[in-house]
Amino acid sequence: MKERLANYDLMKVLMSFYVVCVHVTFPDFMTGNILLNNIFKTFVFQCNIIFFMLSGKFNLNKKFEEKKDYVDFYISRFINVLLPYVIVSSLITIEKLVSNEHCYNIKVWIYRSIKALVDTNADTHMWFMCALVGLIIGAPFLSKMLHSMKDFETKILFVVCMMWSVVSIYIFKNNGFAFRINNFFLGDWVFSFVLGGCLHKLVNEKNIKKFYVAGTIGFIITVIGMTYLNTFANPNDWSACFVLFGIASFLFMEKHFCIKSKKLNKCIIGVAKYSFYAYMIHMFIYSKYIGDLFVEENGLGQYLMTVIITFVLAYIVGFLLEKILIKPLQKLVRLLLKDIQKNKIVKT
Repeated sequence: MKERLANYDLMKVLMSFYVVCVHVTFPDFMTGNILLNNIFKTFVFQCNIIFFMLSGKFNLNKKFEEKKDYVDFYISRFINVLLPYVIVSSLITIEKLVSNEHCYNIKVWIYRSIKALVDTNADTHMWFMCALVGLIIGAPFLSKMLHSMKDFETKILFVVCMMWSVVSIYIFKNNGFAFRINNFFLGDWVFSFVLGGCLHKLVNEKNIKKFYVAGTIGFIITVIGMTYLNTFANPNDWSACFVLFGIASFLFMEKHFCIKSKKLNKCIIGVAKYSFYAYMIHMFIYSKYIGDLFVEENGLGQYLMTVIITFVLAYIVGFLLEKILIKPLQKLVRLLLKDIQKNKIVKT
């Protein structure tokens, strides 16, 4: 049996570290230097695009040929993605209601928890889940599309998406125009998600260096634009140059994050299981418990200490949440679904 490589798991852990770096207040010496601030900000902001690319890689890799394929996919994602999201989001919502508003009304808890899931989380650090849920629902059909496309069609699709970014952001938004042409079905994070599923059709050993060069140039242009241009819209999300940087970074980590030590490989795979929780929990831990620990100064030491403590605690809390609450509930749901399936078989 071929041993599983930990390159993608290491990417998950590293991106969860970067997202903590993004949300912790930058040190004073960095915020006082616009160029340095934008270099660091652009680099760590890759956590968003890499998150969606990784999600696309593992949600768009299956060929959906039978009804069972769709059923198994949706059940798996409901148990492994939606259920943890519902639990974590609800716990955070209830904790805030109790500590901030002294509210112990269960009806209010339920109402605000539901509202958070479908509405207010979009305005918090949990915004990425509002995007991910929709992407997962559409994943089987996007996967069918990608698997049926020939390589040249995938390349055309990539060019069209990049041109959409150039036109909508660089040509119009950066020049003060409101770009109201919409409903392009591969815009925004959908493009990042799809990239994760089709990058292997775009990149090979012959052209990978070109992507590295394009990504480096994209990084430099993004930093220069943020630093010296008055209007530079969406520099770290959907702009073409940043997308190129995200692709290059993804390819580099995918190719070079190879762990030779079997023990370390196993350790990284084990830790990476909780990266999803770290994404969801870290901001609550930081804002509630860690953010005010160091109030006398805001230097590099404080910043690094805050990032590391928040990062480690997010994984510890994620581990405890899964073992104590989420995993037992997941097992219960699986058992219920098995019973339902058995009853259907008996009836037929």
